[in-house]
Amino acid sequence: MTSSLEGRQEILTRGRTVLDMNRVRPVPPSLVDPPGWLRSLEGFDSFAVVADDRTLSAYPDGATDSTEFPGGTWRVAVTMPADLTITKGQVDPLLLLVALANSAVNIETKIDELVGVSRAAGKTWTQVGQALGMSKQAAWERFSGED
Repeated sequence: MTSSLEGRQEILTRGRTVLDMNRVRPVPPSLVDPPGWLRSLEGFDSFAVVADDRTLSAYPDGATDSTEFPGGTWRVAVTMPADLTITKGQVDPLLLLVALANSAVNIETKIDELVGVSRAAGKTWTQVGQALGMSKQAAWERFSGED
């Protein structure tokens, strides 16, 4: 039988541990079904979003996956089977993990850069957090560079 303290902890955390709570990834707003504040941002109407259950592509109007922008073009593309079981015996899953992790690092680096650009443009930590699906405090802690 659980103690009353354990019972209260279960109620407060809904059975999740602190580690479980820290593992929850923030969920940014959807480009497919964007909230009003996202629709109201400058340039939203000229942004084409194409999505299905496995793919999301987002380009400014007139741009494609081969468009080159003045000053250079940053791209990220990851292609692998949706059903990873078909790779069994053909590709070591660690190879796919390394490929995906490297792509994630490139994306994280670009997110860091865009947070800096957003802050330099006068965006608040509340706005940055909202765009990333996290609280303003979480955004500040992750990106401010301050302790």
